[in-house]
Amino acid sequence: MNESANDKPSRTLVQTKSRLFVGLSLSGLCLFLAFRNVSLSDLKEALSNVHWGWVMLTTGTFVLTHFLKSFRWRLFFISPKVKLDRAVEVYFIGQMLNAVFPARAGDVGRIFLIGENQQVSRRWALSTVILEKMVDLLMLCLAYFFVSVWMSQTSMGMPDWLVETGRVLISLSGVSLIVLLAIIFLGPRVWKLLRAGMAPLPQKWQLFADNAAENVITAFEGYGSGRVFLPILGWSLIIWGLMSLTPALLFPAFQLVLSPWVAVFLTVVLITGVAVPPLPGNLGVFAYLCQLVLVIFGVERETALAYGITLQAIVFIPQIVLGLICLLRENGPK
Repeated sequence: MNESANDKPSRTLVQTKSRLFVGLSLSGLCLFLAFRNVSLSDLKEALSNVHWGWVMLTTGTFVLTHFLKSFRWRLFFISPKVKLDRAVEVYFIGQMLNAVFPARAGDVGRIFLIGENQQVSRRWALSTVILEKMVDLLMLCLAYFFVSVWMSQTSMGMPDWLVETGRVLISLSGVSLIVLLAIIFLGPRVWKLLRAGMAPLPQKWQLFADNAAENVITAFEGYGSGRVFLPILGWSLIIWGLMSLTPALLFPAFQLVLSPWVAVFLTVVLITGVAVPPLPGNLGVFAYLCQLVLVIFGVERETALAYGITLQAIVFIPQIVLGLICLLRENGPK
């Protein structure tokens, strides 16, 4: 037993080093691909000629989007309600942690932080984060559908890698929707069917599964009301509209005349590509994905890379600054 206990920290350290190695390798590969065949002097010129007015407008739109996301997150708390300022504060701390640490650490942090000064159970906080991700996955699938329709009408057609991505998105969205509806409307019945197949398992495992299922069903059952879910859906559509507007507003900063659908396309690719960040700040991956998309639409590699670097700064810096401000408030005098 002692030997096994001593081996556990070693295995954890090995796993951490392995993830770090994979992240460094992926980021290094993306940086190599992004800067390959790029003229550094042209890149510098593209960055120096940026129109800062559009950069500031893009930054403002990005920050507004995340304020609305924190407002939407608050709607998931049916009972007890969470104060808006508390939801905003915890949300931005979570976004900062997501930007600084890999593996979506901020989403876990939100679950623990939101309950410190509110009568909110962790199971309820967990259900809000899970449902938030499910709704965003459905919105991502909807955005992909519109992008697919638009690209099918262009001379380029759908790239093969986008088709494969769409298949995965549609599959995940379908499963998420089925699971979500089953839990909300048929939770006890579904669990009764699943529970029947657990008879051979040890009694302790069955009791643990019963407790976990009860927590999940109780937390989700309130979302079946249209009075609760329709506002969440409406705000989600507004949020995703602003998310697509953000990269579109940055196009004029680099004198790019592109269709607004290119911004929607870019949003789909970025959210899909950085869903599991390899390193803090998605180093290398974010800028390369921007370059990959814009080059398809005839943008020079240097300009596309400059755009990607600027957009990453717009996404990364406000999250850190606002998260730190909220963290100082969190740890300051009450």
